Amino acid sequence: MIVLQYADIMMASTRVRSRMDVDLSRMAGSRTLVSSAKLDRRRLFVFSCLLFLLWGHSLEGQSPVATLDDATVAEVIQDSGTKWAPLELSDRGGLFSGAGRGYRIVVYTPKSWIAHLAAQATSAGHALSLAEVDLEDRSPWLRVVASPSAPAMGSSREQSSEVQRVFVLDSRRQKRLSPLRARLFNQTHRVILGAVRSLRGIEATFRLAELDALRGGNRGEFFVRVEGARYSKDFKIKRKHFTRLPR
Repeated sequence: MIVLQYADIMMASTRVRSRMDVDLSRMAGSRTLVSSAKLDRRRLFVFSCLLFLLWGHSLEGQSPVATLDDATVAEVIQDSGTKWAPLELSDRGGLFSGAGRGYRIVVYTPKSWIAHLAAQATSAGHALSLAEVDLEDRSPWLRVVASPSAPAMGSSREQSSEVQRVFVLDSRRQKRLSPLRARLFNQTHRVILGAVRSLRGIEATFRLAELDALRGGNRGEFFVRVEGARYSKDFKIKRKHFTRLPR
């Protein structure tokens, strides 16, 4: 679409130049008017070039976001044991607020998600096949698995924090992206006297195209915010983390 817009501008520029050429031929007797028209042509040409450069800069850092094909999926499955580890981050905020050991997030792109599925299949005693990787697994989504802040060993259930919401913020925390969908899961832990309890976590799914739009390309830093029953935490996804977010 951008290329077409640029082509329209250049065509308009050509039409303007043609009209200017006709006007110049009619105004051959006036040097002042001829010089002014030539200056206008140069300005129009410079303006068109600047527009093209600005569009090129806006596209820099953006990569196509597409569903993974069979060849790519097969490569990921083959290399799942040595590559494609997801991004894992944790905090200790719960320890300072009396709300458990802190949240933990695991961030998956399509490649690291399929590698995760392959690792799960290996643990179950079989190899993941292409037929088992459905369209949702291949889709250009970012998955954030946010685990609750569980109580420290021997602490009461009150010293914990379930996950209630997960969303993404831009680097200035001014724009917010809500998940395409959110799946709840329960994580078990032990409390006082060895009793087993469960706390809620969330697997939030975001469209990569919407994430790129939020951050102004795929090179921009952003935050994953986890809101819980007792406290909230903003995990900053820095440039040094991008190697763990393969497209």
